[in-house]
Amino acid sequence: MRLFYAILAGAILVVPAVAEEFPQGPKAGPPSPLPHLMCDSLKAKDKTWLRGIWRTPAGVWRFGEGTWALERRTGYDLGFDWPGQSKITGTITALDGCSVTLTADEGAFVFEGVHASPDGIFGVATARTGKTLRLTFRREWL
Repeated sequence: MRLFYAILAGAILVVPAVAEEFPQGPKAGPPSPLPHLMCDSLKAKDKTWLRGIWRTPAGVWRFGEGTWALERRTGYDLGFDWPGQSKITGTITALDGCSVTLTADEGAFVFEGVHASPDGIFGVATARTGKTLRLTFRREWL
């Protein structure tokens, strides 16, 4: 029995030393470039796919003709440099059948995304300070 406890004590002392050899770092790496999607050439000119209501963890996004508005969820902080107000507006800077670029008023952030599925957008928002935030939009069907 003493031999068992001696082996157990030795193993307990060795495990932390071995664990120090493993790489340390963040669990998720920096945002990677957006995926390149194969677009349907017949739908590539369709710029109406973005119109409507979309949801992200940050809140509800409403897209119209050339503009957008984000109604932020109260008390929800993503660690991003959002402006202080609860509603953020901006313009749709670029839009085609596969991708979208959004710019917030006063240059608070720029979002670049791809139309990943019929009811999804994946992209990265970059603040003026250089902070980045990955966002996944899901269409709200009425």
